[in-house]
Formats: sequence, C-alpha cells, structure tokens
Amino acid sequence: MPILVFRLPFIFHEVKVNAQALCLVNAVLMVFIFFETLRVKSDEQFLTDIKFGLIGVVSCLFILLMSVFAIGHVDSTILCYIYHPTISIIFFFMGAFVSYFSDSYIQPPYEKMPYAACNGYVWALGIIHLIVFGVATIITFHWLECLCILNLSFFFSVDLYCACSINSYMIRRHQHYKWERSPEEGIIQHITIRKRNNVAAESIPDPIPFET
Repeated sequence: MPILVFRLPFIFHEVKVNAQALCLVNAVLMVFIFFETLRVKSDEQFLTDIKFGLIGVVSCLFILLMSVFAIGHVDSTILCYIYHPTISIIFFFMGAFVSYFSDSYIQPPYEKMPYAACNGYVWALGIIHLIVFGVATIITFHWLECLCILNLSFFFSVDLYCACSINSYMIRRHQHYKWERSPEEGIIQHITIRKRNNVAAESIPDPIPFET
C-alpha cells in the first residue's frame, strides 16, 4: 500500500514537484478518511460491512491497474484526476470493513478459512492474477507497480470470495492480546445465513450481549 500512495504519483505526474505535493495530500487524506470512517461506524462488525468494503477495495485496485496500463496512451493529467480520488476512496472502504477498533468481529468457520486448506478458489484467483501480471509485463514497463496492485488485489479478492460464499460464521469478542486467543474463548454467537426463496438473508441477533 505505501508504494501505491507514494510511488504512483511519480509515474503519473511529469512534474516532480506536483508529485511530491500529491503524496503529501494523499497521506493527509487517507489518514483522515480512514479514521473518520472508523469513528462513525458501528462498534459491531457485520458481514454486509465486510462485503461492501472488500468490493470497494477490489474495484479501486482494478481502476488503479487500468490507470497504470494507460500510461503513455492517456494524458497524464487525466490519470492524476483518476488516481487522486481513487487512492483516497480505498481507505474509506478499508475503514468500512476493518475490525481492529470494533468490540466484535466476524470469523468464518475454521474449515472455511481461505488458507486453512487447499481451497480451489484460492488457486484459481492466484492463477488469474499471475496471468494478468504476465500481460502487464508485456504492455507496460511499470511492472513493479502492477505487481504491488495485483498482490493486494489477490488477498482482498480471496477474502471477498470467502465472505460471499460462507453460509455461517462466528461473531467473536475482539481480543488484542495473545493470551486471550484461546480458540473457543471470546465466541459470542454462531450465525447461520438462511436462504429464503433462493435469496440469502443474514440473521443477526440484536443486540449482541457483551459481558462487562
């Protein structure tokens, strides 16, 4: 992520001074947007928040990748106008699904975690991203920037697929210390996503009981 924030302006901007100013503006904006999103969001994490945030992040990364591909074919000023809001919006979407400052967080069943087993969709998404990277090395010499974007896209895409495909999950109390992380401790409730008329509906208890 730091490469996207502090490197891309220098390949989009032909004037170095403008690129430096853009880096500074981006740094201020991303911190403000990220923490402002955390401030206004609920203390509880919901599956819809995760899906919304991940879809937004993956979409923004795709836009950035297309912008890198367009270098040399599209006016640099236009690319800057695309890059500047996109990199800021990414941090809005990240703030929408991150759970570090929440009282609770969502965890899929252990056997459904993306890297807990040899999941086919992880391999499929990895191969797709490798193919795109191979194409990127042919059509642009900014392969390092493309590699960073695709690396982020891969992990967020895996999480997005997992969030969209699970049919149950656990709501757990957020534990910040290693000694608190016993596998069965901190589980508040198990949630099952029921399907009615072939439409998935999320069943969430209200309110979630927390111990004081």
